[in-house]
Amino acid sequence: MLLDEIDAIQNPALGATLIWRSVCGFYSESGNAAGAPGMLAFLVLPLIFNQDLREVIGSTRKSSGIRLFESKFDKQADLLMSIQDRAESMLELSRRSLAMSISVGLVSLTPATATLWPRSTTLPRALTSDISALASAAEKLGAWAQQISLRELCFALRLEL
Repeated sequence: MLLDEIDAIQNPALGATLIWRSVCGFYSESGNAAGAPGMLAFLVLPLIFNQDLREVIGSTRKSSGIRLFESKFDKQADLLMSIQDRAESMLELSRRSLAMSISVGLVSLTPATATLWPRSTTLPRALTSDISALASAAEKLGAWAQQISLRELCFALRLEL
């Protein structure tokens, strides 16, 4: 039963949707002028699929940025430090989700710059409230990533370059 629930949540189709929403958030925050770095696709699922991290993302305003998100982990530094391991363990799911988001036309990839661009920014209306909440968190993450450099993002999330 629990494994069925995990498979239902952590699947490439849902991952593709969340990566797309994150790219949409980045694109929107840039004034529709910049695509998201490809590396962002490998951070979305490890952050969004963890309930504790997702709750902190949800409780942090988009305008507050990643720095305020980071500061909320003073007493839970281990959770912030776990993102690197989580990203490594979810690498295959992130890769499959990214491939699916490209193949179904949610995003396009500029190979020369490893940049992701949304093909559309319109969110379907038929999403469940749970999926909508995940998509909103992913979009916020993308917007935060656009507000700072890639190096600063990695530093804030305690990621090795």
